[in-house]
Amino acid sequence: MSADATVLVGYAAKLRWGSVGLSYGARMVKSPDGPVSQRQSLSSGRVSDGADGVSWSNDALDVSGLWVGGRRIQSVALVDGPSGGIEWECLGANSRVSVRMDGAGIEGFGYAERISMTIPPWRLPFQELRWGRYVSDDGGDFAVWIDLQGNLQRNWTWMNSITSVEGTVDDAGVRTDDGVLRVEASRPIRRENVARTLLGSLQPLSRLLPRGVRSIQEAKQLSSCVLTTGASRSRGYSINEVVKWL
Repeated sequence: MSADATVLVGYAAKLRWGSVGLSYGARMVKSPDGPVSQRQSLSSGRVSDGADGVSWSNDALDVSGLWVGGRRIQSVALVDGPSGGIEWECLGANSRVSVRMDGAGIEGFGYAERISMTIPPWRLPFQELRWGRYVSDDGGDFAVWIDLQGNLQRNWTWMNSITSVEGTVDDAGVRTDDGVLRVEASRPIRRENVARTLLGSLQPLSRLLPRGVRSIQEAKQLSSCVLTTGASRSRGYSINEVVKWL
């Protein structure tokens, strides 16, 4: 997110189902007062995770960016069962980000993460996912949370630490024994069916998706927050989301 609260969310994905493979890339941009702008491509672009940081470029989307520094969080098995699993890794919880898009530059703080799934999204053992990423205005503080509800109930929360603790997540914020992240105000980024969100102009492809995927609903928002951990207190923003499998 930039200093003027412009939000950029980028996706680079590779999918394989048996002998069928597909690449996908997308960018979603929301300025403080404007509508959401979104573009999709059947190309994931080029992603690199090296000593200089995490880079992503996609010529079809006219976007390239570099995520430098930030605390890394080791991979976590969110789901591990006979039907497959989900492995999540944070590549930078509070990275400094520089992006070029449509010939213009955007700079600010953000995060980068990697998710590997071997379980089909219509066979997930939970029915609701709440996740969020907070970075303070100066980039010094961060919070990350992943909360699963339904048949499987699990929570991982990181507050200025690479070791997770269990937290409680609701619309008011996140609470743990280590600290509290309080939401002050929020504005929506996207409230939509996930298939329409991801596919956008590629919407005709949605008929190829299983019904369990076409019914997923998301509510993504940008929130101004206050993080309190011990004697430390900071202000910043979080991107947070509630996803429901209906």
